[in-house]
Amino acid sequence: MLSPERRREIARIGGKSVAPVNRALSKDRDLAAAAGRVGGQPPRRCRRAS
Repeated sequence: MLSPERRREIARIGGKSVAPVNRALSKDRDLAAAAGRVGGQPPRRCRRAS
């Protein structure tokens, strides 16, 4: 199991892996707005195959 400090370190590295200008949501304001709307919705209900 990872310590909280190690988890933060790994997360920090992942956040630095892509330059801010290359992130999709930083380039397209409409895409970022749509992602925010989708992220704020409750999850869809799963339908089980019969």
